[in-house]
Formats: sequence, structure tokens, C-alpha cells
Amino acid sequence: MTDVPGWPAPWSGPAEPAVPAGPDPHAAVGAVLEARAVVPVFQPIAVLDSGEVVGFEALARGPQDLPLHCPFPLFEAARAADRVTELDWLCRSAALEAALAADSRPGWRSSSTWRRARR
Repeated sequence: MTDVPGWPAPWSGPAEPAVPAGPDPHAAVGAVLEARAVVPVFQPIAVLDSGEVVGFEALARGPQDLPLHCPFPLFEAARAADRVTELDWLCRSAALEAALAADSRPGWRSSSTWRRARR
């Protein structure tokens, strides 16, 4: 990657995985995967000029009571346990299930926003 004038240098990440202290990351990630304990949260994507919401970005969170609640330690622990692919698919599945469940509720999206997003 080449440096772009005026932009910060690219971050190459930590030399070693930033696995949270405490329980064995392999066991912790295994427990998260087995329990399907990933919670999706949604952040709106808006047009800056108008503030109109045109979509949502799905973000993943681990169990609230573990150091793996935040995505960076969760994915770093999964990387250390060689289980990133499983975690990635679990996150996608949880986000899709939540979006489909929310879509069935009245007022989830305005029809005009939905039409524009589908174009």
C-alpha cells in the first residue's frame, strides 16, 4: 500500500493477537459460537444533506458479561482460535434474522426509503 499525502500511514495491526486476558480465548470463542451468543445492533446510514435514513449497517457484539463483548477482542480471539469464518457467518446470520424480524413490524421502514434503496 502506498502512502497518500495528508493521510495517516496505514495501520498494520498488532504484532501479536490482542486476545483478552482471562479465560482461554479458544474456550471463550467456542462458547460464544455454541450458544450463538452474538447480538446484532444496527446503525442507520443517512444522507448527509437531508438526514434521510437510506439503510442500516449491522454491527456485531458478543455477550455483555464477557471481555469479548466488543468486536475487536471477539474477532481477535476467534483469529487466535482459528474460528473467524464460523464467527463471521454467525454474525451474518444473526444480523439477517434480526433484520427480517424487524422488517415485519409496522413502521420499520418508510415505503419511499425502501423504494430508493432497492433501485
